[in-house]
Amino acid sequence: MWYVFIGILILIVDQVSKIVVAGLSGVTPGSLGTEKRLIATLIDGFLEIEYCENNNGMMGIFSFLKDGRLVFIVATVIILGGIIVYLCLSKNRGKWLNTALAFIISGALGNFIDRIFNNGGYVRDMIHVIIEINGKEYFPYIFNVADIALVVGAIMLIVDMLFIGKDAVFMSKKRRAAIEKDEAATNKKLDEARDLIREINDDKSLPENAEAKSADRASDDYDDLIDDDYSDDESDEKNENDESDEKKETKSGDENK
Repeated sequence: MWYVFIGILILIVDQVSKIVVAGLSGVTPGSLGTEKRLIATLIDGFLEIEYCENNNGMMGIFSFLKDGRLVFIVATVIILGGIIVYLCLSKNRGKWLNTALAFIISGALGNFIDRIFNNGGYVRDMIHVIIEINGKEYFPYIFNVADIALVVGAIMLIVDMLFIGKDAVFMSKKRRAAIEKDEAATNKKLDEARDLIREINDDKSLPENAEAKSADRASDDYDDLIDDDYSDDESDEKNENDESDEKKETKSGDENK
């Protein structure tokens, strides 16, 4: 669950940086409009902290949308819902994929919080990377920590799909063989665990079977004993009758003499 802490850390850094930079700007929240407020120059001609309140999506690249707040709230809910469903259903995720999803979820939540709680649904941006060639700026966008997390997470997700994941498109034969070997070993352990559980369940039922068998055996022994006793009685009675008949015959013979 370490990737959960990564996501929480990204979300905290995003929100704290927004609060600090918004406070340093000295403007009333929601009043800046389309203006920008330079806070600090970290690397001259390359990196600046420049505060703006963005109503047009990540890095302002969706400025053509008329109702950006509603669109991005709905999109965020759908994306997060899909990721949560995937996390609940999938059991074969690697560390790389878990980290990618942690970045995506934390980035989406960071901007989602701004959309929900800021009056007007704006997102607080502050990082400005200047890419200028021959006096022309090729990257005029300002972004925040949440945007960085989203981009990094998306790149990691693509890399996982192409090279790292268990179903990667461009996976080497050696790696695929290793994965298949690991899966076979895992399946073997699962089968052994199932067999062990089955044996335990069978052992639990043994006393009942033994008791039933013992009762049946005792009943059979009792019947045999009764039969033996009855046979013995019949034999004794027959012997007594035979002896009586012999005595009568002997007595009759003596009288005839």
